[in-house]
Amino acid sequence: MELQAPPAPDTGAEPAATLPVTGGSMMPLLQPGDRLEVELLPRALRLGDVVVFRAGGVSIAHRIVAMHRGRPDAPRQLITKGDRARACDAPILSNQVIARVVAIHRGGRVVRLDGRGSAWLAVGAAVLSRWQSLFYGALGRLAPRGLRRSKRIPARVLRRAGRIAAALPLRAFLRLWAGCHPVSAARPELTAEARLLLLAARVRLPADEREAFAALVTGRVDWSAVLRVACDQGLGPLLYHHLQEQGLRQAVPEPQRAVLQRFAHAAALRGLRLRGQLRSLLMAAAEAGQPLVVLKGAALAELVYGSFGLRPMSDLDVLAPPGQLPRVEALLTSLGYSPRQADPATRAPQERVGHHLSFTHPQAASPVEAHWCLAGPHRPFQLDVAAMWQRSRQVTIAGAPAHILAVEDNLVYLALHFFQHGALSLHGFCDVAELTKQHAVDWDLVIARARAARASLVVGHTLWWVREYLQAPVPETVIAALCPDAPTLERRRAGTGSPIPRPGLVGNRLAVLGRQFPFLPFRWRLRRIQQTFLPGPTAIATIRPLRGSPWRYLAFLFRPARLRRAVGDLRRVIGTRKAA
Repeated sequence: MELQAPPAPDTGAEPAATLPVTGGSMMPLLQPGDRLEVELLPRALRLGDVVVFRAGGVSIAHRIVAMHRGRPDAPRQLITKGDRARACDAPILSNQVIARVVAIHRGGRVVRLDGRGSAWLAVGAAVLSRWQSLFYGALGRLAPRGLRRSKRIPARVLRRAGRIAAALPLRAFLRLWAGCHPVSAARPELTAEARLLLLAARVRLPADEREAFAALVTGRVDWSAVLRVACDQGLGPLLYHHLQEQGLRQAVPEPQRAVLQRFAHAAALRGLRLRGQLRSLLMAAAEAGQPLVVLKGAALAELVYGSFGLRPMSDLDVLAPPGQLPRVEALLTSLGYSPRQADPATRAPQERVGHHLSFTHPQAASPVEAHWCLAGPHRPFQLDVAAMWQRSRQVTIAGAPAHILAVEDNLVYLALHFFQHGALSLHGFCDVAELTKQHAVDWDLVIARARAARASLVVGHTLWWVREYLQAPVPETVIAALCPDAPTLERRRAGTGSPIPRPGLVGNRLAVLGRQFPFLPFRWRLRRIQQTFLPGPTAIATIRPLRGSPWRYLAFLFRPARLRRAVGDLRRVIGTRKAA
């Protein structure tokens, strides 16, 4: 890594000195391709600072993990180490330090390392990094003795276990608390693939957007990447619909066109089955005099998208009137549905900590989830279901009478739903954007109900996102009232600086935490960590009916597939898995 010369004064906001990152010894904090903004010849050095010095003819940026005091008039001895390295570097003197890293530039996103609170995070990283090197040293001294005494443990297994045990705390610390660094609010530059996906996330394209869509489709686009994200984010049917509507299917390469066509046709067939299933349920409810509110995709597919095939969904969600869940359950049972939580040992905890029961049918296209509330008691946000029922309106869905939430209530609920599940998906943002485009919205009511639910940041950020990237008609005053720092929160949430959620991270526990942290107060951050990694006995009982046994705390170990997925997710998020 070579230090570049300062740019000319008229270059704008470029840093005075930059250092390109070419190695991976400081991952995950510093990644190859990053550019470091540095402070030349720093006077005061602190534990945890990332400093630049010369060694072996190259410039190295490593973290200070120890500082040894000497005589007052002599330079201090520093111990440095890369966050990913196993051992510390050779000691250097403080007068050998060339610069200190103050910011990281990555793809239009700037992470400041000299902001408020960053010093304590740096000290924590230094302590963990120092512990990692000491652990490796002890492992190297003790492992040969253990292998001589017990031949049952292969050396490679012991070394691998030691490396993971030493690396996990530091990498998890850096990943989970990266959102605490001040982040610039500059909007990232969108790639052609991202612009194409954002244009596809609309039900109707105006003339100017149709021209932009056609130009992107006929230009240079990585269609493999587009299809991977579109299918993961539920945009495949909409993308195929726009291509077919404008006669641009032949512009897509044959292999990707065949995949997209099969995906869209399968979604259309499944949509027909879902529509028939929902119609049967609503007609039976009408005959029994049992009102139901249809939620989420089932309510939007026909009224907003115009077709069940354009809005993929994994289940049908209905909301029972307050106190009428037993009647709804009896109705579903009479239609041949059976509850998934049939065992009382599982159902009772689900009713205490959950907010819905799931019912399956051997011939149905998808399960039906009967909600009695819209947010569990352990969630930081609460919605007044009784008031939302009173404000609901009656419509016709799939040729049958039904109720749906008022537009203002639906906007708040959709924003909270995707936040609670960590599923920040493009089709979820598309739902919110199309509601604002196709319906008259009383924005004063949206502000009041978001504040009543204690969800101003979440709702405000969602409305800012659809206004910024999907051209939803959301007034600026609404964003200012709910979430004036929405651009900064988006930079922290996005991670890589791109507004497009990465595929494969929906449902990942650490990824969900990382997306939720910027929107939660400190006490709820601690509570979310506890709920995710140290769930209580009631929450664990919803996973496996272990009754009162103390072994319920080890419930994850009794489900090897769940445990394997959890370990794989953990390794992928904190970077222990080697790049393919």
